[in-house]
Amino acid sequence: MMQGLLLSLMWLGQANDSRLASSLNDEGLKLLDQGRLAQATAKFRKAVEADPRNAAALNNLGAVLRRQKDYEGALRALEQAAKLRPNDAPVYVNLGLALHGLHRSVEAAEALKKASSLEPGSAAIRRDLGVLLTDADDPQGALKELKTANELDSGDAVTHEALGSTYLKLADFPAAERELRRALDLDPQSGESHRDLGIALRNQGQLGPAIREFRRAVALMPRDPAVHLLLGQALKKSGEHEEGSAELRAAQDLSQRERDTAVAQQLTITGTELLRAGHILEAAAKLGESTSLNANDAVAQYNYGVALLMLNRLEEAVDRFRTSLRLNPEDANVYYSLGRALLARGQPRNAVDPLREALRLSPDDVRARNVLAVALADLRDFPAAVLELEKAVKLEPNNSSLRSNLYCVEQRLQECRLIP
Repeated sequence: MMQGLLLSLMWLGQANDSRLASSLNDEGLKLLDQGRLAQATAKFRKAVEADPRNAAALNNLGAVLRRQKDYEGALRALEQAAKLRPNDAPVYVNLGLALHGLHRSVEAAEALKKASSLEPGSAAIRRDLGVLLTDADDPQGALKELKTANELDSGDAVTHEALGSTYLKLADFPAAERELRRALDLDPQSGESHRDLGIALRNQGQLGPAIREFRRAVALMPRDPAVHLLLGQALKKSGEHEEGSAELRAAQDLSQRERDTAVAQQLTITGTELLRAGHILEAAAKLGESTSLNANDAVAQYNYGVALLMLNRLEEAVDRFRTSLRLNPEDANVYYSLGRALLARGQPRNAVDPLREALRLSPDDVRARNVLAVALADLRDFPAAVLELEKAVKLEPNNSSLRSNLYCVEQRLQECRLIP
């Protein structure tokens, strides 16, 4: 029952790598602090492009991809980071978590063991290693690591929750109850602890108290099929057949949604890789299928929009970008792409607002400044267009397309056309 446990992500700062990569990595970390994952991911990618041997950027790219459940992409980045920094514990922590996401539990535990050997006094690493060892079907090894983590930090609710879950695997239900009650003393809002405490109580013949814990778990984790199933089974056993049947139906419906979401996630990863490789038609097919299974994935909606834009299916692309923004209204890349699609549809006036919003969120986005300048020039607002292009040229002084556009706008588009 370890799936609900929170595992740590570890970020790295910069040492003696290239100045550009260092700057991009720092910008990515700032964006992470603001919760802007997509923009942070883009910064880390650019940092790696600027310096492919930049271990900090590789680590941070892997960590942020893992947070977005792109485990394959995370693994590729983190394996490179581990080669470059073989003695850095944070890299091995993130590597282990990426492997855990791919259900490679034994390898994940080995990576955490390496991290723990590098930082033996880290309670968080010991705790995460314990969680992974439980998943790798080594509860005794897990118990040893979790007890050590608890000795290092006895006030961590997640460690007590993990100990309780491990004792459940060992069928030591009184010990599980003790640890889970301690976890709930520290964090009363943990649905996972209420769920596992319910299991411990049920196995000690305390059906009424178990049902109360399962109800609390359902209230805290209403989309978790496992807690609905546990509550439904307990209610049926207690004679509450109608309510029990309703909970079992809810569990079945949620399980189907989980399966659809998992399939959609893999389609999104595959479609995004195809998009990066230039296989636009195949990418659009995969991403379209993903959004039909899970319409609430902002990244899938955005990437599908990008594929449609590249296929010149502009109206559909605009719809996807707007949907992505409803799900995540703070993504500068989506505002930029929406503005570009609207401009391509011959709607420069409508393109201006999303492009300005892209620049509010990401002021150094040269692409957005350039496309905004093109839109403003189409509206014959040449002074504003010149201002945007001058800012863009200042950011990228060697960009010939920007200089050409600036010349065209200064000449009021006489005998030349702009490059969006």
